[in-house]
Amino acid sequence: LQAFENSGISLMADSQYNGETRVQVLLEYLQERAVDMEDLATIRRIKLEQCVQLATFQTDATQVMRWIRDTEAMLIASFTIPGCLQEAEQLKKEHEQFQVAIEKTHSSAVHVRQRAETLLQSNHFDPAGVKDIADSVTNRWQNLVTRAEERHKLVTASLNFYKTAEQVCSVLDSLEREYKREDDWLSRHASSDHDRATLIAQLINKHQEQKEAFMKACTLARRTAETFLKYSNRSLQYFTHPNESTFRGPETKVKIILEKLLTQENRVLEYWTSKKKRLDQNQQYVLFERSARQALAWIKEERD
Repeated sequence: LQAFENSGISLMADSQYNGETRVQVLLEYLQERAVDMEDLATIRRIKLEQCVQLATFQTDATQVMRWIRDTEAMLIASFTIPGCLQEAEQLKKEHEQFQVAIEKTHSSAVHVRQRAETLLQSNHFDPAGVKDIADSVTNRWQNLVTRAEERHKLVTASLNFYKTAEQVCSVLDSLEREYKREDDWLSRHASSDHDRATLIAQLINKHQEQKEAFMKACTLARRTAETFLKYSNRSLQYFTHPNESTFRGPETKVKIILEKLLTQENRVLEYWTSKKKRLDQNQQYVLFERSARQALAWIKEERD
C-alpha cells in the first residue's frame, strides 16, 4: 500500500479492482483470519487445559479409590463376631481406630466431589466423564460408609448384650443367695419398737419390686440378644462372600447364655416364691398377734 501510495501509479489487479484496493482487501482478509486463528487457539488452549485438569482429576480420583479399597480391605480383614464381653470390648477399640482412618478418607472423597463440581461449573468439554468419575468415587465411598455403620451397630449390639447378660446373671446370683438364706424375721424383730406389721408390709412390697426388677432385666437381656443376632446376620451379608463359610453367627453362644439365664431366672423365681410365702406367713402371724393383743386388752378393760 505504501509503495502504491508513493509511486502515484495506478495499476489494475483485474477488471474490477485496482492494485491498491486489491491489496487492501487481502490485508483485511488476513486480519480476519488472524482473529479467527486467535479464537481457535484460545478454544484449543482451554480444551488442552481442561484435558490436563481431567487427567489430574482422574489421577486424584484413582488414588482416592485406592484408599477406599485399602480401607475396605482393612475393615473386612478385621471383621469378627465377638464371642464374649472381652472380644466385644476389643472390637470396639479396633473400630474406634478404624474411624480415624475412615475420616481421613472421607475428606479425600469430599475433595473429589468438590473438584468435580468446579469442573462442571466451568463448562468442561466432557461433563459426562467428570460425573462418571465423581459418581464412582461417591458410590464406593457410600458402600464403605454403609459397611462401617453396620460394624458399628454390631459392636454396640454385642457390648449391650454381653454387658447386660453379665450384669443380670450377677444380680440373679446375688438374689439367689439372698433368698436361700434362712431368716427368722420374727425373732429378729421380737422386741422391736417399730410397728412389725408396717415393717413386714414394707418388706413384702420391696420383695415384689425386686421380682419386677429382675424379670424386667431378664426381658431386656433377651431383647439385646435379639438385636445382637440381627446385626450379626446382617454383618455376615456385608463382610463375607456367599460361598465362604469362614464365619458363623453367634446363635449357639447366645443360645447357651440365654438358656443359662433362663435356668437361673426360674431358680430365682422358685426361691423368690418360697421367701414370699415365708413373708406372707410372717405377716399373717404379726396381724394375728396384733389382733390377739387388742382382744386381750379389750377383755382386760371389760373385766376391770
